[in-house]
Amino acid sequence: MNKQWNNARKSTYFMMAVLCLACTSNPVGDSDISFGKREMSGRVQLENEHSPEGVYVWLEGFDLGTFTTEDGSFTLTLPRGFDDISGVFRVYFYVSNYLLEFVEVAVFDGQFTYEEGALDAGGELRETVTLRQFLSIKAHVSPETVTRVNNTNVTMTFSLGLQALIDTSTVILPNTIPGFLSSVYFKNTDTGELFIFQGLSFTTKEVLLVGKSTVTREMDVSFLRINLPAGKYRFIPYILIRHEAIPAELIDSIALNVFEFGANYLKLPSKQDGGYFEVKEERVGGVRFRDVTILNKKPAIVWAFFLVFGKEEETTLVE
Repeated sequence: MNKQWNNARKSTYFMMAVLCLACTSNPVGDSDISFGKREMSGRVQLENEHSPEGVYVWLEGFDLGTFTTEDGSFTLTLPRGFDDISGVFRVYFYVSNYLLEFVEVAVFDGQFTYEEGALDAGGELRETVTLRQFLSIKAHVSPETVTRVNNTNVTMTFSLGLQALIDTSTVILPNTIPGFLSSVYFKNTDTGELFIFQGLSFTTKEVLLVGKSTVTREMDVSFLRINLPAGKYRFIPYILIRHEAIPAELIDSIALNVFEFGANYLKLPSKQDGGYFEVKEERVGGVRFRDVTILNKKPAIVWAFFLVFGKEEETTLVE
């Protein structure tokens, strides 16, 4: 029923666009409507003063996606070879903890119809798209500064706070048991290096119903287990947020296996507050302690991925 209504809506909108074009044309070919453009652009803004950078913009029917820039702007360009495609299509705007929004644009013979639907005469969205946040994600690290010295045995606490801002939200914590945070990422904010850390090895998960009261989960871990090199980092928890109905093709177009505990998970756009910390390297007599030595312990392996300049390499951290 909904699918039939949606198809009827698209057909009606498109026929209106064609009729408008015919009515505004004159015998000498001059028209107030610019018809036959392959590029559209626009701007997105987020509630709660979050940066609009990184919002995923996706055009259905063409499987065409891009991310917004620092000021929230974006451009979509239809590829050539779609001359037989006409209709009204949705442009979606996605961030995992924000409500999904969309606008509708008209396409005729594989090109945008300007001055129809959401587009103005220049191919830009008539209005800025505003996304409303439905889940607050706050991260905190204590202590916020750790100095690497021989046999450093500092317990670090990584905290996650979740709060629903509209209705009750469902959040899943994979690879853990109830009450604990287990799977996290440490991203070097200067170099982009990414470290993936799993504190507990469980196949179970915790499903949280998050309301107006903040729900917290923590992970306490010795710095010896993390063993991060000196640098500035951001702690990012691995959580899955149940969202309203989202086209499966939209998610698939972002990256492969984005919901799995791997590097591609961070390609999902999400907005969190906090989670920053720094690892310093102490100099003793002009010598920097680069490695942490653990006595009377068997080494345990923690898998990590380092992403530098788009190159992915697999390596290990030894505890």
